Amino acid sequence: MGRRCAGRRERLRRVQNPPAPIESTDQATWSRILDINLTGTFLGIKVAAPALRRAGGGAIVNIASTMGLGGTAHYAPYVASKWAVRGLTHTAALELGRDRIRVNTIHPGVIATSFIHEPAAGATAAIADFYSPEPFAIPRLGEPTDVTRLLLFLTSSDASFITGSEYVIDGGLLLGPALQAEVA
Repeated sequence: MGRRCAGRRERLRRVQNPPAPIESTDQATWSRILDINLTGTFLGIKVAAPALRRAGGGAIVNIASTMGLGGTAHYAPYVASKWAVRGLTHTAALELGRDRIRVNTIHPGVIATSFIHEPAAGATAAIADFYSPEPFAIPRLGEPTDVTRLLLFLTSSDASFITGSEYVIDGGLLLGPALQAEVA
């Protein structure tokens, strides 16, 4: 493994919590994940808002997760941080809207990145190993470009009347299984 791959793997281990039930999750892991996902988002809004206000408005798009729309066993720190990003986004949308600053959230599902293809710290399997896209309404993993296109729309003038909204981009994962006609 090259230095570049080792560095990427180490960064992933820092932002993912090892899968563990709540009572086995240590407070340092809890704090680290909330610092990255929630405090990092808070600081981003805090720094961006004055600059956007001076510019006459703009858009902030926070990245949450489909895990922020439901519970997921063994990932309490990550799930809690992504739920909290939703509330922070709604609050920021209310506070900044009069300054022509729109604030929205994207909730990606299983996107084909190293984040889901490599095991988290302390895990033996990657997140992708637990998700087959076969039952999704759109039977494939998402691509980073899918999320990028949505992000570009939300930051464009075409989205000038959209704020405090949440966009799920998951190929139908949260809808439940799409049964074939012969099965239904």
